[in-house]
Amino acid sequence: MKPLTICLSMVSLLILSCEHKQDLGPEFLQSCELELTDGFCLVSDDRVVLNHHQIEYYDYSTHLVYLKDQVSFTEDIVGSGVNAVYAGGDSIYRLANMNAYDSYMPDGPLIWNQSFYNDYVMHIDLLRMLDSDLQDDPRVDPRIVEALLKYDQFHEGLACEIVDVQMVEPGHVLLELELKNEDDFDYCYLDPDKMGLGLFHYFTNGLFLRNAYREPFTHQLEVIYPDPWDAWDPGWLSVIESGETVSLTIEYLAFDEFPPGDYTAWFRFSGLSGQVQKDDLLQAGGRIWLGDLDLSVPLTID
Repeated sequence: MKPLTICLSMVSLLILSCEHKQDLGPEFLQSCELELTDGFCLVSDDRVVLNHHQIEYYDYSTHLVYLKDQVSFTEDIVGSGVNAVYAGGDSIYRLANMNAYDSYMPDGPLIWNQSFYNDYVMHIDLLRMLDSDLQDDPRVDPRIVEALLKYDQFHEGLACEIVDVQMVEPGHVLLELELKNEDDFDYCYLDPDKMGLGLFHYFTNGLFLRNAYREPFTHQLEVIYPDPWDAWDPGWLSVIESGETVSLTIEYLAFDEFPPGDYTAWFRFSGLSGQVQKDDLLQAGGRIWLGDLDLSVPLTID
């Protein structure tokens, strides 16, 4: 076989291998020379780490990027040197990489190298320091939405808000939430009525109030732990259909006593995370929603 023919054959094999990469690490990924596209991309100083060809979709509510089967968060993203998000071919924001044991804390978007999710998901988190100069969330950018929509990779996810907090009597508090599904997926979410408040509060810290003097008030609910710790049950889930709004009421019978007045209320509405394997995402009623929504609102409690 002539040398030119051998060379062309090897190039063809490399291209085919790149297209059908299975469980291969960042060194091989680099040899594929991923190109910057007009979709959603992750970039390091010297190369493209991930482009839109390698993602299934982006959940905009939680900033979770769902990766295609041939891509591994641990092997392809962690340690890759990724430090920027691109969309439409433009640099949108800088991105830090963090280990849980690092002694410094970045101010802005970051990726945790030790993920709470399985290998098919990448979470772009956000940290804000008390003296942060960030006015807006850099992850929320219309250019990212446009790039994702171009390849049908944008999904709204779920939205949740604190509607009201009522003090029935000292120590007895009602929290009213409104959960919305503006996505075209039907989602399965953790339902506190089905799983019980103790177990639900394993996944969330629950309602937290703070007054103008920064005094904190919260519940004294006994938390129930899954056994084993990474267990989950489809019986915990309810379905919220595309376009549907659901009202949720959480009743605290043991809450710190506080006087009527003006407060800021915080609540984290949580879903499942690393417990769910990719093959289990699709349930009979819909797709399991993963992640967390951090809610806060100022309100007056009578």
